[in-house]
Amino acid sequence: MVKIVGAGLAGLASGIILAKNGHEVTIHDKAESVGTVVDDTQAIRNYEHDKDQLEIFREEGIEIKHAKPIYNIIKYAPSGRSMIVHSENSKPIFYALKRGKEDVSLETQLYNQAKNAGVCFHFNSREDIKTTDAEILSTGPIHNNIWAFGGIYKVDRIDPETILFFMNNDYCPKGYIYVAPYGEREVTVAATTFDIKCKLPLLFSKFLKENGVIKEILKDAQLLRYTSGYSYSNVPKTAEVNGKRLAGSIAGFLDPARGFGIKYSIWSGILAAKSIIHNKSYDKLWKSAFEKELIDGMKRRLILEKMENQDYENMILDDKVGITRYEKIPSMLRNKMLQMQIFLEMNKFRRTYDIKKYLTT
Repeated sequence: MVKIVGAGLAGLASGIILAKNGHEVTIHDKAESVGTVVDDTQAIRNYEHDKDQLEIFREEGIEIKHAKPIYNIIKYAPSGRSMIVHSENSKPIFYALKRGKEDVSLETQLYNQAKNAGVCFHFNSREDIKTTDAEILSTGPIHNNIWAFGGIYKVDRIDPETILFFMNNDYCPKGYIYVAPYGEREVTVAATTFDIKCKLPLLFSKFLKENGVIKEILKDAQLLRYTSGYSYSNVPKTAEVNGKRLAGSIAGFLDPARGFGIKYSIWSGILAAKSIIHNKSYDKLWKSAFEKELIDGMKRRLILEKMENQDYENMILDDKVGITRYEKIPSMLRNKMLQMQIFLEMNKFRRTYDIKKYLTT
């Protein structure tokens, strides 16, 4: 029997893989059901590998449906100038996915797959993560170093294949604002920042009133609900503590620069399960799979935290660029990275958010 604490994406992915490989699995969660934490549209990147990301998951045993393909990114500088990053080969750059309790949500999909595979769920079940005998912990973040605030809107129509990003310290210092559609009639508009003390709701409201692009998108729109939440990113030295495998955001497995967590939650859940099935080191598995991506994201985050509005202007270099030529951090800004002593900064993160110390004291 394998016990998992946390019925988020990572825990559900672990449960599916373990159950499909003959293990008896129980998942405990303090909530009354899945999908109670996040309730909006989020995106998963699809341009970093030759193979489609959803196909990679499918080959591992995780089936994801109801994903909306995104083929274009429009990035806006503070002045309003923009650049388009587009797919060059008909392969989606992102997939937009619903989060929450709806039938099409990612949580509901994985929950149904886990139940069909024979996983046993115990909701309204509180476990002390320091003393539990669970082999996998996927309870969500226990530290906070990134947060988001936004709204979900019903609109007359929006381009369902394009995500928008706005970089402007006047509205979202140390972060960005994004517009993520789910189909033609629903869109999430949200701001995310590394500054936990930022008065994000006030600045977000100001942005909605003053930005011309957003005013046009939300003209006559219906606000369905607000969304907000804190999370945590890190590149830990280890995600194995006292025999427990830490999967998803409890380990800091979140894109440090952009706050995207779906890919790393599901992937770390799969790898935690495989480490049990094949009796392999979980640390070796996740480090081989995505540690370099997390380190690269940390480099970009440390740069973005120091970006001024003029730096954002300098990032918008072309009117249109293909995804294969797209530089997340343009060459002209890379000298800042070299001056920041990245590994000293990353070790500071590791000391501040030491999950091993948290679980053993």
